Amino acid sequence: MSSFSRNVSTLVPALMAVSLAAASAASLQPAHAGDGARCEIRVSTRGGTTTLEGVVFASAPVAGSYRLSVGSTGAGGGSDIDQSGNFSAKPGEPVNLGVVSLGGPAGTYSAELTIKWNGGTSRCSQRAGGRT
Repeated sequence: MSSFSRNVSTLVPALMAVSLAAASAASLQPAHAGDGARCEIRVSTRGGTTTLEGVVFASAPVAGSYRLSVGSTGAGGGSDIDQSGNFSAKPGEPVNLGVVSLGGPAGTYSAELTIKWNGGTSRCSQRAGGRT
């Protein structure tokens, strides 16, 4: 057997093992990894005002639309607020979307953020007070 044949016969099984290991590692990744986005609603309270802010995080460059819906009730009544628009995001650069400020004494609110882009949809929500 020539030295070329011996080298090929030891190289082929090694390459097959590397290929199988790579395929196994790829199957452990979430299906949406690298090709989508996720959302978050950040809540902060300061001086009697509660602020809700929608944020999108991208795992790849994405462009799409969002809708932030907030319903609140308190001692002074209630309100329903809807904000929507377009966004574009890049990996590692969170993008702030709609912002809603709720004033007065602490009450009850429910917020939902929906983001849509070519290839997917993501929803997130936050609640305070009342039923959850």
